[in-house]
Amino acid sequence: MKKDSALKTLIVLLLCTWVSSKDLLVSLSASNAYASLDQAIQALMSGENLAEESNTITVDSSCLSTPQQFPNTQIQGLIPGGGSISIIYSDLAHLVTQITDCDDLPVLLVNPNNPMALSNMASFSISGFNIIYTGAGTSSSIMNVETVVFSNFCFDNTEFSALSSASGNSFTVSGVTEFSMKNVIYFFDAYKEFLITQTDQIIIKNITVVLLWSTIDSRNAALSISNPQFYHSNSNIT
Repeated sequence: MKKDSALKTLIVLLLCTWVSSKDLLVSLSASNAYASLDQAIQALMSGENLAEESNTITVDSSCLSTPQQFPNTQIQGLIPGGGSISIIYSDLAHLVTQITDCDDLPVLLVNPNNPMALSNMASFSISGFNIIYTGAGTSSSIMNVETVVFSNFCFDNTEFSALSSASGNSFTVSGVTEFSMKNVIYFFDAYKEFLITQTDQIIIKNITVVLLWSTIDSRNAALSISNPQFYHSNSNIT
């Protein structure tokens, strides 16, 4: 009886510590891989929610000449809450420190038709991409995610032509416990801003902002940190 009881206890402990996970590969040359980031992200989902708790997507160098996108849907955490997504470029050779490094990264197109829209999860991280963010409005947002990390990436926040309005256009991070942006080349022309609000801890390290000749006179900031009254943020920018 004691052995049976001990065995049952062990099984319960194992079930409690077991974390469901999914690791996917995006490649145009490997077998058993997804052909695009869009397809891989959709494979993580059950409706608009993550199906597994821990999710990693690796994109390899065969995708360098093929722009990637997010699916046109809101990506939410597990139905009871939580869950994580990590998106990694596997062939990042060194830290992103100069403009020419952007040419060595796969392109990720973010726009109103294919926004980066995530909410209600434990963590989201992305590393090693040249993110080209275009279009008016606020369709791209990361809301109520505990930890958000952007690292070793380029962020092209510019437009080919003037938007209908120079205000109200932003990539928004809100309701985050810790947001970090490290080793980034940021192209900016002031048509849109990167807005961080209601975020407890903000870490921005090794950022180079490139102002284009076409930069307009507007109130948009490359990085806008804005909180409601009485909301405290601890910011570290180096």
